[in-house]
Amino acid sequence: SKWAISPSSTSALPMPMVLAASKVILPVERRMNGVNDAAVAADLRALPGLLDRIDGWIAEGVLGGEQPNAADLQIATSVRLLHTLDDLRPLIAGRPAETLAFRWFEPLPGRVPAQLELYKKYGYPVQLRYMGEPLCYAVAESGELNTFTHVWVYESAADREQKRAKMAQDPDWKVYLAENAKAGNLVEQKNCLMVPTAFSPPIPMPKIVK
Repeated sequence: SKWAISPSSTSALPMPMVLAASKVILPVERRMNGVNDAAVAADLRALPGLLDRIDGWIAEGVLGGEQPNAADLQIATSVRLLHTLDDLRPLIAGRPAETLAFRWFEPLPGRVPAQLELYKKYGYPVQLRYMGEPLCYAVAESGELNTFTHVWVYESAADREQKRAKMAQDPDWKVYLAENAKAGNLVEQKNCLMVPTAFSPPIPMPKIVK
């Protein structure tokens, strides 16, 4: 399996300069746009209904076509920006609107450490019980950065299917999936089944950790 978090460009300005400038710019923007606490609270209450409307437009084919239209680009950018806020991400997670946003706009970089911590706490102990120890679990040092790769050993494709089916029924795995969706760190997963060559050294079966 290969889990990937796509890289994205970062600010050309030094972070101290960005933070200093924000103290001046943000209050001015708030006044220009008429932002106040009551307006923000009202917008938050309305957000689930607005997301329902976006999901409806996607179902009707108004949004999410083969090529983006003006509405796609306007709405997807807004949803993608909202997705960066930890408090709002659970409201968006799993919706067609989330898929639309990630389809056209790359995620923020640097979420690999957070994802590995989340997986180590919730996912890894469960996989050890069913799949055993992985052959490899590694983070990219060069090349396709912001990605990590893990390799698991099975007797066959049928063995893999059977083990993963059992794991899918484990309540602890369902907790991991829920936490994973809430965090929104992963945007792409690639799976590849491989078989050893005739001259490959023997690969031992993994140790199951109960």
